[in-house]
Amino acid sequence: MIQILLLLGVAIANNLRFRAKGTIPNLWNIQASTCYGVMFDAGSSGTRVYVYSWNCRETQTMPYVSLTEKSIEKKVKPGISSFATKLNEIPAYLQPLIDFALINIPKSMRAYTPIMLGATAGMRLLPLQQQTQIMKEVQRVFLKSGLLFLSEQWARVITGQEEGAYMWLSLNYLLQTMSDQEQVTTIDLGGASTQISFKPKGKIEDGVMDLIIPNLNEYEIFSSSYLLYGMDQALIQVHKQFQDNDTFTITTPCYFSGYENVYEHDARFKVIGQGNYQECRRLIRQYLNNEPENCQHSNCGINGQYQPKIDGDIIYGISGIQSMVSLFGFENYTLTQYSNKVVDFTSLVWSDIEQIPEYISNPYITTDYFSSIYVDELLSYGYGIGKDQLLYSPDEINHISPSWTVAAMFYQLAQIQCQYDSPVCIQLIK
Repeated sequence: MIQILLLLGVAIANNLRFRAKGTIPNLWNIQASTCYGVMFDAGSSGTRVYVYSWNCRETQTMPYVSLTEKSIEKKVKPGISSFATKLNEIPAYLQPLIDFALINIPKSMRAYTPIMLGATAGMRLLPLQQQTQIMKEVQRVFLKSGLLFLSEQWARVITGQEEGAYMWLSLNYLLQTMSDQEQVTTIDLGGASTQISFKPKGKIEDGVMDLIIPNLNEYEIFSSSYLLYGMDQALIQVHKQFQDNDTFTITTPCYFSGYENVYEHDARFKVIGQGNYQECRRLIRQYLNNEPENCQHSNCGINGQYQPKIDGDIIYGISGIQSMVSLFGFENYTLTQYSNKVVDFTSLVWSDIEQIPEYISNPYITTDYFSSIYVDELLSYGYGIGKDQLLYSPDEINHISPSWTVAAMFYQLAQIQCQYDSPVCIQLIK
């Protein structure tokens, strides 16, 4: 079991339990001035920066992101892991994001504004030495940013289980369901990994995250991450079997029929699409490998790993799932509805796609043949979600993009005294 101690979205430092005695007055301090925080999500395909704001803390209480203001964000490509052998290029890579954040923060508040980075699955694929070298360079850049950077822990590679738990906490926080009898299930799909987190009604055999939130509740949730099962990595792994090293071609059922071009993940190869939905679906299921005979537990998910049955009524599919279902105009949908759209979509040939403006203008359309099927099979076959289950994949929740970064930001802020991030801090809670 892994324990994270939180004060409504904020983990209390390391192994130390902070137990509040009585009620903390003026918890939200709605009349205080505005404070800011900058959080980088360093994913496998790119790095996105979020600028959050909240009412400045007068005491060492939780910061509270306003649910009425739009979050500010910007993304650059490629993923930071691609700089493993180009460390000297990291400052120039990060600077546009830092500049974007600075523009959105008053000069008088910059010294009080924490800057943080969490690197996810793309970095977890690298050897530990390369991870360390990249993070050291990021830390060096942040120290010179003019913003508040107090600890190496503010720029680090997070585990997949942490990432899943942060997403669960962030979503329930933004949806304001932390006090409800039931919280939502969250499924996150990135480029290199996928995460699932939820609070089952029954016993959890493995993958437990214990979230302790004083003055509110204690949550024992299941959180699991699957490396190499993100959208990009799944495509790469499935297509390895089709690489012809004599002709340098990849003839595949998982690209549109009639499509021929350079392979996105290895420019030495040319992709030749055949567009066979049933065969591509079979290959994806083979890769996900969730057959009953492979399961050695009471219930399994991807590749025979333990996963409790999803018994909650509300499921949110985030990140890559949201991007894919939005192509078909979905925000709330059942897998039956989504599957029907996928079948229609994959019946098109590349010449059809070229004639549809909303498709051909999509920068990911060449791989969306594979991705559309992968999302369907990941949810239904990999995670075991019923075809009639209603899912939610919003672009925003209360004007804020759903991301694990909300919870991760406050996890770190809880570890510092409010005098560092708030110009109106007047006392500390011991």
